Amino acid sequence: MRKKYLWGWILLLALVPSLSLQAQTPTSTVPAAAITPHADTAQATPTPVLTLPTTPAPTPTLQGDNAPTLDDLKAAQKEIGDLDDKRADLSIQYDVTLLKNVEALMRETVRIAKRSGDKRLAREILKAIDDLEAAQKDELNQDLLLLEKRNDLKKLNLDRVLGYNRKLVEKFQTDGNTTRVQELNDGMDFIKQMKSLLDQKLLLDQQLLQARVACDFKTADDIRKKQVDLRNQLEELDKQTKTKLQLLEEEGHPGPGRHFNQDEPENL
Repeated sequence: MRKKYLWGWILLLALVPSLSLQAQTPTSTVPAAAITPHADTAQATPTPVLTLPTTPAPTPTLQGDNAPTLDDLKAAQKEIGDLDDKRADLSIQYDVTLLKNVEALMRETVRIAKRSGDKRLAREILKAIDDLEAAQKDELNQDLLLLEKRNDLKKLNLDRVLGYNRKLVEKFQTDGNTTRVQELNDGMDFIKQMKSLLDQKLLLDQQLLQARVACDFKTADDIRKKQVDLRNQLEELDKQTKTKLQLLEEEGHPGPGRHFNQDEPENL
């Protein structure tokens, strides 16, 4: 909605005749017929001929040490992520700069309208400026609310799994299966820690959005580093849990992965 207001006023201000008394200086044009090409450049140049190889080049194959490692894949993924972040920041900076320039032009038009005695036009433009600012704030508030609702949905999924696990704990306690009870309790501890990480992620996501809208990209970069640390914590937590489950399976006790690790939020 903010962009619709913005472009609407850009077109309007471009069509409204200038209220200033400055005369415009006409510019002269040269007829196209008066321009003649130089004799040397008028000659036709031969068309280059493209020749294709008769046999396709062999496709290189990765063998042995030439195969990409997991670290290579992570580095490539990080590079793509950094480029995406930079492009997104530039897009926000462009929108904010455009909005500021349009607002400055609108206020200048208000000043000229007041000087010429057109109070009605001045009031209309001032109201349009207020609408633009309100739309910008409303857009930010909606984005912040959307982040919160997505986080709530992920936590609801985890709470559903917690409830299922609690019923299993009651069943195995009645059966006297203390080993399975311990496995489920370990799984529920994993879920509770994950919920805590989700809350931390929500806070960082909201702070990042506010910093970017304010064009404070230095703060945004600092927040992104904290997000990386948070993802590393989750990966370490997941690794520890899988190791514990693997030890239980080697001892002859099936792990509870299917009970507590389902519906795990993606892209934490």
